[in-house]
Amino acid sequence: MIPPFALSLSQLPTRYGAFSLKLETDHSPVIVEKVLDGTVDAGFVYSKPLSPNIASIHVLKDTYSLYGHKCFAGTSLKNLKELTRLPWIYMNWGYHFENWLKAELGSDFFKPLIEVGHSELEMKLIEELEGVGFLPDEMVERSTTGFIPISMETQKTIPAQNVYFIYKKSREQEEDIRELAKKLGEE
Repeated sequence: MIPPFALSLSQLPTRYGAFSLKLETDHSPVIVEKVLDGTVDAGFVYSKPLSPNIASIHVLKDTYSLYGHKCFAGTSLKNLKELTRLPWIYMNWGYHFENWLKAELGSDFFKPLIEVGHSELEMKLIEELEGVGFLPDEMVERSTTGFIPISMETQKTIPAQNVYFIYKKSREQEEDIRELAKKLGEE
């Protein structure tokens, strides 16, 4: 997922001239390691790194809801355990989300149809299999999928997830890092 606050890719050639861009997705600990070893210049992660060598800027708070294919219009779950009767595509949105879901469902009911490790794949499978899944609200709002929110009764609300922009502190004087960090710190 490219964050909405990132520069438009179409602006990069005119702004920076010749450039090379590589976009990667991975889990937060892997992104932190890549920033530390210099494999990537900067990253976006859900878990704020504890390393004293990493600078981080809080950029947004993702909120999540249960969404479904348009064929689920009008669907309401009285109990979240009903989720296991549906074509449920599961993506782990982080420690707090997973703990919330397992507390709501209990481990006996934690049985998705498919478990994936990438948000775009989750959205594609929800569309193709006419399924349901938990997704960031902002991601669905920006998409053209036509997914509909599914109301559900839960004991606790789904925890929001913080998103951080991170970079190696030793690189904070580099113009590109400094400029992006300043821009993200203002939002």
